[in-house]
Amino acid sequence: DSRVISAFPIAQNGYNDYFNIAVRNANVHLNTKVEVFDTDKKRVKIHDEWKEYDILINTASPEYLLNGIHGELRWMGRDFMKIVFPVESIFPNNIYFQYYANEESFTRIVEYKKFYKYKSPQTLLGIEIPSKNNKLYPYPTKKDQQQAQKYFDDLPDSVFNMGRAGVYRYVDMDDIVGQGLELKKNI
Repeated sequence: DSRVISAFPIAQNGYNDYFNIAVRNANVHLNTKVEVFDTDKKRVKIHDEWKEYDILINTASPEYLLNGIHGELRWMGRDFMKIVFPVESIFPNNIYFQYYANEESFTRIVEYKKFYKYKSPQTLLGIEIPSKNNKLYPYPTKKDQQQAQKYFDDLPDSVFNMGRAGVYRYVDMDDIVGQGLELKKNI
């Protein structure tokens, strides 16, 4: 079946229960900064100590793995303006996003509670404004994609890149889950 379903968990703690199951037999380092990547030797330096692995799975921008040797990759960001309204909903039923093709400075407006099927007498709208303040969207131009490809070409076969930042392409959540399942099948 080729249908795609986008959904969010209904549990109060979001995806936490899933992640606890997914990493049950893994050694996870939370809130840990990798100081140095040595992709050829499949190791990283954390707290001045080298840690070696069978493979490396990267979900960050590929430039970090190779110290930016091919230059900094460009990213588009978003600033978010949040507004709470004292009404149950703003958008019509089954509408989550509103895109506008006029000259507004924002990209879209999102009514978040509709994703979560959350019940409340108020609603939250988020207005997304393009910015350079964070790295959320890779540039889809041929020049930028070719620059990213230089990084991928320089990485050994034991380094796998996943997710929007890791593959430097706009990837939806269902595709990211697919990348993970495909990687599991191939390793």
